[in-house]
Amino acid sequence: MCMHIIMYFIMVTIEEKTNHLFSFFSFSFFLFNFIISGLPNPLSKFEEERIAHEQKMAKMEAEMKAVFQQKVAEKEAKLKQSEEEVRFFWLFFLIFLDK
Repeated sequence: MCMHIIMYFIMVTIEEKTNHLFSFFSFSFFLFNFIISGLPNPLSKFEEERIAHEQKMAKMEAEMKAVFQQKVAEKEAKLKQSEEEVRFFWLFFLIFLDK
């Protein structure tokens, strides 16, 4: 019976120390997070840089599409001009053959 009382006393002591350490570490963790929350978050910095990069890439893509559309329009205009020149050439050629 004396052994049971000693074991009980040791277990209660261990439990109290564990609870004390747990509360100390949880408070320390809370305090650490509270202090750190005032500092800039490095992940938010990377997120901001990623968003800025995506916006820059979207802007560049829009500019490239605009340039592409402009070049396509120029090529189409040049092609139409060449077609007109070929039509006039054949028209004059046919008129020349009829005479």
